Amino acid sequence: QGLDVRIVAATRTDLPKLVATKRFREDLYFRVAQALVELPPLRERGEDIELLAAQFLAEQISLMDDRELELGDDARQALREHRWPGNIRELRNVIQRAAHLAHGPRLHAHDLALHDQGGLMGTEELLALPYREAHDQLDRYYLRRIMIETRGNITHAAHRLGTSRRSLRERLKRLGLYTGES
Repeated sequence: QGLDVRIVAATRTDLPKLVATKRFREDLYFRVAQALVELPPLRERGEDIELLAAQFLAEQISLMDDRELELGDDARQALREHRWPGNIRELRNVIQRAAHLAHGPRLHAHDLALHDQGGLMGTEELLALPYREAHDQLDRYYLRRIMIETRGNITHAAHRLGTSRRSLRERLKRLGLYTGES
């Protein structure tokens, strides 16, 4: 009787580069590299984030008694904006935690408790983006900070920015930052 064993492994390391520099055995590389699948990081797969979040939420709901729960628009926006350094594992954990702690039938951005939500990405990462996307990232970061510092008061924030309330409100809406509570 033969033994049929398959190994599935994931790495962020550039194995061909390690083979070329003799830091990874070439024979081992060719044994494990029979089927290579390269996936970009989760933060680069916006549509997948929402699909995966919905799937994880459905799985979590099936484990809970008589609970109906859905992702709100602000939660979807926050999921798309988050950088996901922990990739899919982080997304699953965020959804599971939020499902258990949520109040009401809809998950909101604050329910997700994304700690680096609104964090500014690194310069190189930012420069790799198309201009409009990079500008929006900077604007989103800057306006979040101003709104936090002014405790969500649009009048004070607009005055500080030297713009009108209406103009600021429209910018906040376009960037998905307007809560309607200010």
